[in-house]
Amino acid sequence: MGLYAGYVLPRIVDRALRRPFITEQRVSLLKHAQGRVLEIGFGTGLNLPNYPPRRVRDLAVVEPNPGMLRRARSRIAAVRFPVSTIGLDGDNQRLEVEDALFDTVVSTWVLCTVPDPDRTLSEVFRVLQPGGVFLFIEHGLAPDPCVARWQNRLSGISRILGGGCHLNRPIGRIARSHPFEPRAYDEFFLDRGPRVASYLYRGEFVRPGSDNR
Repeated sequence: MGLYAGYVLPRIVDRALRRPFITEQRVSLLKHAQGRVLEIGFGTGLNLPNYPPRRVRDLAVVEPNPGMLRRARSRIAAVRFPVSTIGLDGDNQRLEVEDALFDTVVSTWVLCTVPDPDRTLSEVFRVLQPGGVFLFIEHGLAPDPCVARWQNRLSGISRILGGGCHLNRPIGRIARSHPFEPRAYDEFFLDRGPRVASYLYRGEFVRPGSDNR
């Protein structure tokens, strides 16, 4: 891993994604997390202070960038529930855990960067227990044609500078193509930040089966 990806990018991501109006979105989403939780694309641990400590039994995280994990150390040390890392088979993007293990899976500002979002969501479905919940906030392709044109124009440079970040992925369509049952879903522009990166998809999707709550 190069200097930029391992040291510069984690600093940029940490600063860009800890702004108060983004933290508000994290708080609102993560209050629904409970039980055994998996977070994909853990980054620098910005979600950690927002998990409800009395509801979360333990947290497993997936983060392939060691530089992100280095910046997360102090946040990991500050929480009251155990945090562990799990592996990812880089060739086929398979999570190295058994089926139906987690009550909650969390993804925030991650699906824009994974190599194959459909594969990632198939893995999310696999590792959720029946009745388990997939909580996500992601940015992606906007319905405004003018914004979408700029997203298409800038997505190439965003992938280079943003660690693979695609500005123009239709996250909502991709997520709804998987066999989850939406419990809540919304799409909206944030009222702050550049519009090319501010169209959000937010959802609480359930794996069908017995409710484990």
